[in-house]
Amino acid sequence: MVRKYGLVVALLLAACGDSSELGLDSNELAGYDKAALEKLVEDGQSDKAIKVIRAKEQLNIAGTDDFLVLADIYLGQFNGVAAQVAIEKARNSGAIRSQTALPMGSAYMLQRRLEDAKAELRNVMLSGSGGFEALMLQADLAVQGDDIELARKYYAAAAEMEPQNYRVDLGIALLELGEGNLDAAKAAAQVAHGKDDSNAMPEYIMGSVARAKGEPERAIELLNNSLELQSTYIHALLELIAAYMDVANIEKAEETLDRAIAIAPNYSITQFYAAFILAEKGNLQEAQETLLRTGDLIGVYPAATRLYGLVSFRAGKYSIASKYLQLFLDRYPEDREVRLSLAESLVRTGFPGPSLEVLKPLTVQDAADADAQAAAGAANVALGNGKEAAENYRKAIEYATEVKASENDDTNRQIKGSLISAQAIAEYRAGNRDRAIELMSGLEELGLLSSEHLTSIANMQLENAQYVDALATANKLLEKGGSDALAHNIKGSAYYRMNQMEDAVASLSKAIALKPDYQSALKNRAYAYSVLGNYQGTKADLKELVTKVAGDGQLYAKLGHTHLMLSEFSEARVALRTARQLLPNSAAVAANYGYALAQLGSYSEAIAATEAAFALAGFDKAFQAELRNTIIEYKAALEQKEKEQ
Repeated sequence: MVRKYGLVVALLLAACGDSSELGLDSNELAGYDKAALEKLVEDGQSDKAIKVIRAKEQLNIAGTDDFLVLADIYLGQFNGVAAQVAIEKARNSGAIRSQTALPMGSAYMLQRRLEDAKAELRNVMLSGSGGFEALMLQADLAVQGDDIELARKYYAAAAEMEPQNYRVDLGIALLELGEGNLDAAKAAAQVAHGKDDSNAMPEYIMGSVARAKGEPERAIELLNNSLELQSTYIHALLELIAAYMDVANIEKAEETLDRAIAIAPNYSITQFYAAFILAEKGNLQEAQETLLRTGDLIGVYPAATRLYGLVSFRAGKYSIASKYLQLFLDRYPEDREVRLSLAESLVRTGFPGPSLEVLKPLTVQDAADADAQAAAGAANVALGNGKEAAENYRKAIEYATEVKASENDDTNRQIKGSLISAQAIAEYRAGNRDRAIELMSGLEELGLLSSEHLTSIANMQLENAQYVDALATANKLLEKGGSDALAHNIKGSAYYRMNQMEDAVASLSKAIALKPDYQSALKNRAYAYSVLGNYQGTKADLKELVTKVAGDGQLYAKLGHTHLMLSEFSEARVALRTARQLLPNSAAVAANYGYALAQLGSYSEAIAATEAAFALAGFDKAFQAELRNTIIEYKAALEQKEKEQ
């Protein structure tokens, strides 16, 4: 849903007509004086007026009035830069600075150059003929600068000066709407409507209030009323887009957006809604790119900040999402979707602790928020808090069952199954293995026991020394189909731990026959072969593995030991040398390396390796004693070898 945050104050409004080639000579162009140009604008031919003024400028017959009309047109199109340039040209052609300060201030406001706007307004008297306009612009400046009380004072002064002017009430209505004071905004808009029922803005504001109150159908009615009075009213069009999005009428939203783009294609809010519709249609990358083209809007317009954060989140750009979601949440802490998205983004970027802080308002006892509890569970899992995570998921299941009871059975079942699976993993990490297995197995009653779940159950059972149960689970996996190699590997692992090596080799061989490069099964079979004394089989599997797994010191250590058992000392030396490099703190690897060297007659090196093993085995006194005797043997052998030479 489009959120109802931060409305941009409308300064001036004008229509854009169809463009055409002029084909006018200098005399005809000169005939377009200020009154004629203003008549073009009034008739909805602003584009023609622009062309006339540009043509006059090219012929050096454009004057101050032309540029001031041009500035008014650009202000009406929210093109602050172009308006500023036009006013500068007017000043260069003779316009007095104080007499052009108001439109220049408006131009600067459109660019959010607030200090420059304030500087311009210092040249304007707050009384006299231009006083009312100056007060209104000062009020708008105060609103843009978040000085709401100062804005109220300026509006009050303007009301004293022209009590029947509906624009004061409109300004107050917009201020109250921006502050979230919906009833006050509606009341002020109604007063303005009573003073001038031909103006489009009051019904626009009332439509915005209706939308903010969650009445999108009423909002659509009021906004269309506003557009009947002024079809080119850009703010009403943009709010109407949002209202159509609220009721999921994408087609109408796009039609209205096309109308808005035709009027103000470069207006940043128009681009914002273009991005919103792209996001709703799943075009996340295009939505992000469109939002970035709005410049500072994503930092200053809350709805754009929110959208950019959520689009980044859905696109998996969690670091960017965290920044903008936090920026929005600081201003609107009640937004649940933003809070949940920020919490997940923080976990995914490695900040689970802050994620729990973000979730606190949604995880209090009376919140009963299943999604928040699930998010807190994920954060606690990341922190290694298994017990807390399990409790979070337990609550999530409880709350989800209550809240989703009105939904169809399949939706409720899927949600519950997902949460039970997460709770089971959390219970396992908390050390509650029996409870984890019980929860995961319970998914079968819901008809949600997948191959992935069966695999998790089997692995938990293996870790819990429930080998017979693990075999039964693996058989269920075989019955389900599609994961046969995995099931045979699980059975092989269970048989290995039960010391049934022949059965282990048989199961693991089935796994490898189905998946020849199955690294886990190759490793398991190699170890089973070793227990059986089939070192040729062990060697074959390990030599296959070391070509597939880079940098696994344990594999090289086992291969080296296997070569020793086969009296292949040269091969053992090569494998164990690699193992030494990968496992420099292993006493067993150093000792085996020393043994291989000794068998090859390299006693000096063997002594050095065995002394290194002795130093590393400081924790194992019995092993040290054995190594001490070995060193003595190697030294004696070295001495004998030297005597023989």
